[in-house]
Parts: sequence; C-alpha cells; structure tokens
Amino acid sequence: MNLPEEFINDYTITSDTYMLQSFRHGQKSHTIVYEKKGTFHVPTRSLKLVDTACKDMGSSYRTATERTKQFLTGNKHKLPVVVGVDVNRQPYIMFPLFSPKSEHNAWIAYNSISNIVNHKTHVTITFRDSVEVELPVLISSFNNQYVTSSMLFKAVHKHWNRFTPLF
Repeated sequence: MNLPEEFINDYTITSDTYMLQSFRHGQKSHTIVYEKKGTFHVPTRSLKLVDTACKDMGSSYRTATERTKQFLTGNKHKLPVVVGVDVNRQPYIMFPLFSPKSEHNAWIAYNSISNIVNHKTHVTITFRDSVEVELPVLISSFNNQYVTSSMLFKAVHKHWNRFTPLF
C-alpha cells in the first residue's frame, strides 16, 4: 500500500471528507483520509475518527447506530451514521463497507459520491472533485450500503424538517 506523503496526528471529519480507509501499520490500525484538500495518513483507527465526529455532534458512535436503527427498522449490521451537518444543513452520512471494527474497513461519505463503476472484483468510486478510489468490494454489497445510507438521509432530512421554523 502506498502511503500518502502527508502525515497528520489528528483529523476531524467534515463535509470535505470523502473516505476513511483503515489499514494495519506495524502493530496498530491507522487511516488514510481522502478529502477535498488531499490525502492524509492519520495514526488513528477510522472507527475512532467516526466516534469523535459523532461526539462533536453531541452523541457517540454507539448512540448514532442506535438512532440509525430507529430510522431504519430491520437493519442491524454495517449501519450508516450521521457524523455531521453540511453547509446546507443536510445530514452528513458515512457508511462502512465492512465491519466497522475491521482493520480493513473503509468509511464512505454518502454525500460525496458522484459516480460508481462496477468491475468484476471491485468498484471504482468517483467523489466530488473527480477523486477516484478503487475498493475491493462487489457492487451488490456496495449498493446495499449506498441504498441504506440514502434511506437514512431521507429519514433524517424529513425528521429535521419537522422542526424547521416557518419564518
């Protein structure tokens, strides 16, 4: 795996974040962050970055997954979570490709995807600003996660709009 040249000690998920790719570095799990400003190597597990983003919203990863279950009854595994709010007051959602605890997991920002291309053994995702990443996952699995995230986005958006002032 080619590591990004830029190493940063800490990272905060924002609406500029496209993807968090976990990987093993020595004895620890690290993350490659893909975002609008570039690609970074962060010495932190991707799940910890997601949990921190949830905490910045006044929640936690565990609470965010429980909230997702309330919006999406029946879903129990690899749940998408709201990690923030973008500049247009839209929920910013990330979904895991594999088990969130896996050192091979990737967290994808639902709001950042502009195209998905199917290959036999993998998919190529194009994010905003034409950033492309190949992911070792079948299209059916990726689509399931994408559709689940779309359903969460719509449910949260509808819920939030109930509280929008009329003036």
